[in-house]
Amino acid sequence: SFEGIRVLQELDRPSAPRIKQLELEAARTKEQFAERYGFNQRVPLSDVFWTCTTIFNLSVNPKQFQPRVFLFTCNDAPCDGQEADAAETRARDLMDLGAIVEFFPLAMAGRAFSIERFWSRVLPVDEADYVE
Repeated sequence: SFEGIRVLQELDRPSAPRIKQLELEAARTKEQFAERYGFNQRVPLSDVFWTCTTIFNLSVNPKQFQPRVFLFTCNDAPCDGQEADAAETRARDLMDLGAIVEFFPLAMAGRAFSIERFWSRVLPVDEADYVE
């Protein structure tokens, strides 16, 4: 486990208790969330991809499930230099495992999101799929 990364539930089939637990987490106030998990902590993107790869390696039978990551971000340049190289390597490791990374760029009001700044290097993205 890496500093700033929390796994709320291990991979398993959905169930009423698991859904209820997630609903309780989603109902936390910003203050309760910050107290329990931390807030605004910078986490290397390579650690995020590494955590996903590890979870899928330990939990998923690729013959039964399609590993998938949903990545939501409003940051079009989360890292650069060596950190970007590490993120690219870890993302490639994750996809080599057979995981699909569904990418959802979130443009902030008044600010364009540039896929070319970073994400097109790390993930297979088709710019035609994204609307300004």
